[in-house]
Amino acid sequence: MIRNCAGDFISDFSSFYGSQTNTQAKAAALLEGMQLCLAHGFTKVIVELDSLSLVNAVKGVTKCLWRIFPVVSRIQTIMGNGTFVLQHCYRELNA
Repeated sequence: MIRNCAGDFISDFSSFYGSQTNTQAKAAALLEGMQLCLAHGFTKVIVELDSLSLVNAVKGVTKCLWRIFPVVSRIQTIMGNGTFVLQHCYRELNA
């Protein structure tokens, strides 16, 4: 879901990513969400993810799992097209 700085709804999306792991689906959703932001012209974006392992993989803090490496590489490339800040949020707060 995309919200503005006041928390007002702007856009959202829903996609089926097939049969894959939770981390693979979250990486695909992150990529799609970032592409959607750029398509709307949003270049200063704070992204909140409930997957600390994915946040760390994208930031290069930890090694990336081979299964999500191509997607994470594309995410890192997109991050260079704007100011994207990735933050971890606990699953319970992700509402």
